[in-house]
Amino acid sequence: MRKYFLLFLPILAFSFSLSVNSGAEDGRPYTVINISDEKGLVCKEEILAYDRKLYFCDLPGGALPKVEDKILALAEVRFREEKGGMRVYIVPRANSRLISSSESLYGESAVPFSKNGGVAKRHAIVIDQNLNEFKKQANAGINFAPIFEQMTAPSIGPLDLNKAPIESGDSNDINMYLDVKKSYEAKRYDETISTTQTALRRYPNSIFASEFLLYRLRALDKILDSQNSFEGLGAADVASEGRAWMRRFVSDENYPEALYLVTRAYLRQELVSDASYTLDILKSEHPSSNFTKLAELEFADKLYASGRQ
Repeated sequence: MRKYFLLFLPILAFSFSLSVNSGAEDGRPYTVINISDEKGLVCKEEILAYDRKLYFCDLPGGALPKVEDKILALAEVRFREEKGGMRVYIVPRANSRLISSSESLYGESAVPFSKNGGVAKRHAIVIDQNLNEFKKQANAGINFAPIFEQMTAPSIGPLDLNKAPIESGDSNDINMYLDVKKSYEAKRYDETISTTQTALRRYPNSIFASEFLLYRLRALDKILDSQNSFEGLGAADVASEGRAWMRRFVSDENYPEALYLVTRAYLRQELVSDASYTLDILKSEHPSSNFTKLAELEFADKLYASGRQ
């Protein structure tokens, strides 16, 4: 027998609506966060380290009154004022998926939807720890695939370099991540560096550790575009910290960007042979990355400026 327990918490203002439905099926909890606006709104998915996800939706100014953050069993919902409006962040604590649609949910036999987010009237974020363990339909015919009802697919969470589970009892690291991202996008690079240092000191094992370190490299690289050093840090420090980042986060999707930043740091130090080495890695391992093309252009500019072929 299946039992469902639903909790409905609406937040309404004008045409915007956010509701949270939490329940359990056969003792397994799940959460569905519904976000809608008849005028349409943008919701996007961002992939973090270790395949963790972060969702955000942009709202126009005045769409919401002052609302407190919500900490749920399977997600965190946070509200942040942005320039010209407000942004809602959803941080899932289990497997999740974004489903977006602008069509009416009734009157049609099939409702078209998108899994890529973007502009839509309705967005649903499904959070279910068993989302990737849905059973596949058995093949028809004599060559059937056996199904073991009592077995679930094995899974493993993120591990650190010592193969120990990564745990964080303090969820405030998401606030630090949002502050870092906001200061960088506002081009307050000195503030970005300061905030990342504080974040890494407070949350050394945070799932956002790779993001903190990468934003620090990005900010320092931007500062060095206009000056030779910042608080005793220079191009050599970018190269050193970039190499350390690459050793620690080998599988991170931002690896090409880290290589690009290290290449720029080498070029600033006139270490053309070292820059050529990292450029070769970009070209051989990440040929389709935009950072590979940027590195090639900057390397060519450096050779041209120095009169080398």
